Amino acid sequence: MPLLTKEHISRISHPEGARDMFKLAVCQVILETSYFCNRRCGYCPNATIDRISDKKYLSLELLEKISSDLGSIDYSEEIQLQLYNEPLADPDICKKISIIRSHCPNARITIYSNGDYLNQSLLEELRAAGLSALQLAFHLGNTDEWSDERIIERLTEMSVRLGKVAKLEQFIPGMGIRGKFPDKSMDITIAHQDYYKSGSDRAGLVSSVQPRQPSTAPCIVPFVAFHVAWDGSLMPCCHVHPDAPEHQGYKIGNVADFPDIFLAYANSSLADWRRSLAVPGVRKPPCDTCPEGVGDGPSLDLLMSLYGDLVGTAG
Repeated sequence: MPLLTKEHISRISHPEGARDMFKLAVCQVILETSYFCNRRCGYCPNATIDRISDKKYLSLELLEKISSDLGSIDYSEEIQLQLYNEPLADPDICKKISIIRSHCPNARITIYSNGDYLNQSLLEELRAAGLSALQLAFHLGNTDEWSDERIIERLTEMSVRLGKVAKLEQFIPGMGIRGKFPDKSMDITIAHQDYYKSGSDRAGLVSSVQPRQPSTAPCIVPFVAFHVAWDGSLMPCCHVHPDAPEHQGYKIGNVADFPDIFLAYANSSLADWRRSLAVPGVRKPPCDTCPEGVGDGPSLDLLMSLYGDLVGTAG
């Protein structure tokens, strides 16, 4: 569970204070290790943003810097290799996992993948590199609507390809599927849903998803998650696309612009995002159409406590 303090809604320029703020709250580091995605799903901004024609990668030098910073605080939470790319299309993905693992031996390293490049050989290489978990989504054709039959076909095909019998945990006809592939050392999860019905408009970029009522709850994402795009750009959350012209003004900057990732987290406009999203009520763009919120529970209590600090400061 993250620990949030009033310092999280202010810019902190002291290096040790920045490290403390990061370590207290951040439990997800999202790294986009490459630019390329082989799909253009209709419920994703990549349907209109070309990420197929070129292949670009998060540099090993920058990855080393980020991993070294995380290692310096003995980071042991989750590191997700994903954003708007297909990580397994990267020929150096195992080398990148190994770099992260060498600095963060206790972290949970997870890849989110469409599974198109996955086979038994690559699975063994990922395991040897130090991958902790693999979450697979069974996308259909780029413009295809959900089909129960085809989703089951994809599940069966993947079972054959990996030589593992999937254990289905949940299947909601017309809506979603969850399950696991048994594995001796890796958590291999199946998780997919009809994103035309349940997806997000990705901060106004996707018009094909079924609109949902925007949340007015405080949002904890910029407190607990740290997003780095393929070129080192810092993003406030996963709904902001690194390459969308409409979203360029929402970037935090570049991780290379800061002495370390901790000051990038604590002494940047990311702190301003946290301050605005700690307050319940109608959100400002691009968050005004986002249905995400922390809901009830301990996280909401933490944010409401910070909201009390904001009110007290204003008074």
